[in-house]
Amino acid sequence: VLETLFPGEKGIITCTAPSKTFNLAGMQASNIIIRDDDYKRRWLRETGHLMLSPLSIAAVTAAYNGAEFWLSEVNSYIDKNLRFIYDFLDENLPEAVYRVPEGTYLAWVDLSAFGLSGNELTDYIIDNAGVFFNGGNKFGRESGGFQRINAACPRPVLQEALIKTADALKKLRG
Repeated sequence: VLETLFPGEKGIITCTAPSKTFNLAGMQASNIIIRDDDYKRRWLRETGHLMLSPLSIAAVTAAYNGAEFWLSEVNSYIDKNLRFIYDFLDENLPEAVYRVPEGTYLAWVDLSAFGLSGNELTDYIIDNAGVFFNGGNKFGRESGGFQRINAACPRPVLQEALIKTADALKKLRG
């Protein structure tokens, strides 16, 4: 936490949420930690008193208090999926550039070696593989040859998407 690096700093506001970690985006719950009373009063004045639904409170409480084992297991599963992507690409699409990420379930794969970028690359994969990844161009001009793959899914789904994509890109290559 940033507060440990700057103890006593008044301007630190910490915002977190269980939405990604515990797949609770629908609960619309977040944590906003404001230690300074003046900042806290200002926050409440500007935003009002936001209330969570009883279901959100129960879901967040259960996640934080009883899902440690589940979280450990799901993180392990996702780590194995990210490694699976690496091994699959190494064997089937060696032109692809990919490094296993350390802190996300999203795999950024550089497919620029296939000569397409931006929407052209994304559209080609959709049209020829029937798979939709997020095109890197949506995240910046420099990322046009990338595709973003969500590894937080069942392995058979991931494997099928990768096989179809590899087959389509091999046809492009000729």
